[in-house]
Amino acid sequence: MPKKKLNLGISLEKEIFEFIIRNGIKIYPVNEIEMEYLRLGKKIPFIFPKPIKYYIEFEQNGKKSHFKKKILNSEINDSIVKTYIHFYNQIKNKSDGIDKRNSN
Repeated sequence: MPKKKLNLGISLEKEIFEFIIRNGIKIYPVNEIEMEYLRLGKKIPFIFPKPIKYYIEFEQNGKKSHFKKKILNSEINDSIVKTYIHFYNQIKNKSDGIDKRNSN
């Protein structure tokens, strides 16, 4: 099965990526400054201080949320891959539990 290789060494199987997309989950980085400006309803500045920290935000069934851990720009790709794998395992385990209950 083809794998998508990211810059920091963690690979994501195409099957996992497509599975998460089909289940309506969107995963993306949002920087902490932008997030705060949006929360306050202010205009977002074009220039940010460095280094900018990010949150991994996800949207599931139309509801947005984010993980509380802040990450650096260099950690974004690995964190997104880990998030895809987290949701894949969560959904698969949930569906496996349903299948096991229905077979009894």
